Parts: sequence; structure tokens; C-alpha cells
Amino acid sequence: MVLRLIIFCGLSVLISSCDSETSKDSDSVKKHVNRSEELYGANCAACHGLDGKLSAGGAQDLTQSTITRDEILDVIRNGRKGMPPHDHISSDKADFEDLADLIINLRQK
Repeated sequence: MVLRLIIFCGLSVLISSCDSETSKDSDSVKKHVNRSEELYGANCAACHGLDGKLSAGGAQDLTQSTITRDEILDVIRNGRKGMPPHDHISSDKADFEDLADLIINLRQK
């Protein structure tokens, strides 16, 4: 009986620690998503639209784009055709990577 109680308590602690870790991971993902949405809204949406389809001033319809993630990162940092470089929008490399992921996800909507 005591052994069962010890095992039960041990499993309870293990399960609760997994839940808190999952919660931390979830909070981290939300933070990155919110940051990339903030950067997109402030720097991209005026020409590309919130849904990526606006194409104002000759901007690419991002939902139709077929360029790779690395090419997206290059375009964000260095510009392309009429789009100016946006390397100034963050000093955090992860922000650019999250922004590229957000742009790729626009293709699926």
C-alpha cells in the first residue's frame, strides 16, 4: 500500500512538472507569434495587407509567393525591386526567422 502511494505521488509530481513545462513552451510560442505579428503589422501590412494579399504599389501577393524561407529572409533584410531593406526592424535574428515563418504561413490561408 505504501509503495502504491509513493508511486502515485511520484507520478503526480512528474505529471505536474510536465504541465508547467508545456505551459512555458506555449507561452514562448505565443510571445514569438505576437512579436512576428507586431513586426508584420508595423512593417509589411501597409503594402502586403494583413492577409498578405493587398499588393499595394506593386507589392508581391505573399499568399502566391513561392520563394524559400532563406529567400524571404534575404528579401526582408536587403529588399527587392521596389521594397526597401528592413534589416533595421529588429536586432534579434529570431524575430526575422519568426517573421519569415509567418509569411510562409500566409500561403496556407
